[in-house]
Amino acid sequence: MYRVSALIFLSLFLHGCAYLQSLNSELPQQIDEWAAAHEYGKALNTLSYVSKNHKHYASLQKKKHKIMLQAKEFEHDQHLAARKMEQQGKWRKADNVYSSALNKFPQSKLLNTEYKAFKNRRNKYLKDLEYKLSIARGTWLIESTPLQKKILEAAPDNYASQQRFNNNTQKLQETAGGLMECAETALKTGRISLAKTCIQTAENLNSPDIDKVKLAKLKKQFSQSHQLYMKKQNDITRALLKEIKQGYSHDNLQRAQRHLSEIVEYKKQNKEAAKLAKELDKYIKTGLAQRMEAGRRMYSDGKYEEALSIWIPLKSIDPDNAKLQDYIERTKRVLKKLEKLSNTPSAITLPR
Repeated sequence: MYRVSALIFLSLFLHGCAYLQSLNSELPQQIDEWAAAHEYGKALNTLSYVSKNHKHYASLQKKKHKIMLQAKEFEHDQHLAARKMEQQGKWRKADNVYSSALNKFPQSKLLNTEYKAFKNRRNKYLKDLEYKLSIARGTWLIESTPLQKKILEAAPDNYASQQRFNNNTQKLQETAGGLMECAETALKTGRISLAKTCIQTAENLNSPDIDKVKLAKLKKQFSQSHQLYMKKQNDITRALLKEIKQGYSHDNLQRAQRHLSEIVEYKKQNKEAAKLAKELDKYIKTGLAQRMEAGRRMYSDGKYEEALSIWIPLKSIDPDNAKLQDYIERTKRVLKKLEKLSNTPSAITLPR
């Protein structure tokens, strides 16, 4: 209760600070400083309280639109940087990127959503590592247990041999439990390959602690789940294809790209899946090209900020697209020059 009250108080306090800042006559300079430091949360929150009676209202509204574009690019860049760290296995650095970015731009829906998804993926990754440890222990125990028995039979009165055999028996119990949990969880979450490895290792472990009836049930579930999982993934691909064929959007292109990344291993095992994935990939590329062209038309019409609002989100779908990055950088340079020209006083003195 105290923690909730403290959070409510802090929220009200920060909004109160933003309101007071909005009354500051030197606000344009303060906003520029925040934007330069990527403190988009403070800048946008304060700008939302600016009254129409503020002497810099018109110029601050222009700044607000510009900062919103900068904030959008910032959130996409930080998300991509974190994903890159994650893909390299640098989980702590990825976490730091999200935390730091959200500290500067806490209102970002993209960063909040992706940070939550990141935490879920990390938890799954950690659990998978535990399962892999169980598989590794199981594989080792399959080979070592018969040897331990032979040693004990040859030297039954040897204390060290007895202790080693007892430790081995305890490891068998723990590993058997871990493998059964692995198989159950993997089947529930559609990780068919992992489920297969855990079931086979548990079966080969031949431990008296494994419930044979439960293991037989898991084997039957695996056979059924494998077929259902293949059908489910193909249905998802077909649904995405149908949606994309009706019209491209950033949302469906992003979901399609994410789906393809999730079925990389699976499509190697299923010809129909590979065929559907190939078709979906073709439509994704076509959709990206169309979205880029839509932005280019905006650029040609002098609608530079609108062009950026189309191109910047595409970076999360195709981060290595050099042409896209070139478009964005070029447009930012144009906007910077236009801003500089608009702030340059006219050299001609008009008659009064």
